[in-house]
Amino acid sequence: MELTRFKQAGTTRESLNIWADCPQEKLNDNRTGLYFFEDFHGVVQASDDTSVFNMHFYGTVAEVSRLDAVATGAIELETGSTNNDNANIALEPEAQIVLNSGKKIWFETRIAADEIDVDQGIFVGMGEEPFQLIGGAGPLKDDVAALTDKDCVGFRLLTGDQDAFDAVVKKDSSETEVGAAPAQVVVAGTYYNFGFKFDGATTIEFYVDGDLHFLYKVTAATVGLATAMGPVVGIKQGGSSARSVLVDWVRWGYDFQ
Repeated sequence: MELTRFKQAGTTRESLNIWADCPQEKLNDNRTGLYFFEDFHGVVQASDDTSVFNMHFYGTVAEVSRLDAVATGAIELETGSTNNDNANIALEPEAQIVLNSGKKIWFETRIAADEIDVDQGIFVGMGEEPFQLIGGAGPLKDDVAALTDKDCVGFRLLTGDQDAFDAVVKKDSSETEVGAAPAQVVVAGTYYNFGFKFDGATTIEFYVDGDLHFLYKVTAATVGLATAMGPVVGIKQGGSSARSVLVDWVRWGYDFQ
């Protein structure tokens, strides 16, 4: 884990609308909270080397590589060419959404879909422990038309709408799109910031490229309350061709005191 100071807002940086109230110094003291930032700068050197950066890799195939040509540092998560192959990075589930607890959560990542309008599914956000199981199916069901039936909060692209990410909350098998649909129509190879924060009371704010997408009021019926969740970025393909997602950085904070 790494503590970084805020820099001037820019297209490659964190969104200050999400992070301005995040007490990074406090969160780095593990007695009061957790803070994580990984920019993948100068880490993975080979497609099968997943041991040298600070997130766990899991999937049906070990395909992750650093993109030397990207000045800011980035990795490529790539599936195999067999139907339902998936590739994911994650952290241990630590954060809990608890109503009126004062325990805030921040999450943001900068990603680019290598292709659009193809049979694939992508998820970025937080998910409960089964999302993180090594060798598991990952955040997406095998038909890449829905998320796995586990608690999660974030953004997802599905095969039914192959060029757009929607904000989503999910409790078990109940999957709820939130805000305007779609959240963001994407262009292949173009980076976008997807993030959210929970205010420690009753609201999750979803952001796209630093702009507020939607204020979502948390209910016990649609959000897994007190479920331990951790950051996840994952991709699954639904055909016979390898698919990939580019990940520039992942940032996450949890104030549990």
